[in-house]
Amino acid sequence: MQNDKMDAKAERQEFAKQQEFERLVRENQSGLLALLFSLTGNNLPDSEDLVQECVTLLWRKFDEFEAGSNFGAW
Repeated sequence: MQNDKMDAKAERQEFAKQQEFERLVRENQSGLLALLFSLTGNNLPDSEDLVQECVTLLWRKFDEFEAGSNFGAW
């Protein structure tokens, strides 16, 4: 019973973490795409690929992000 409560709590925490990450990505994705579009010489497919790579890397490192700090700068 105790393990079930702990598992449920861990699942809620993971879900909340995912929701927060998705919110932060939505808020910053257009700025990131614009920056990468400029850096790739206005190559939209490459820019979109790089955005995806960045988001994947950010998710892997999201535990290191300090809540309340500037996600766009991070």
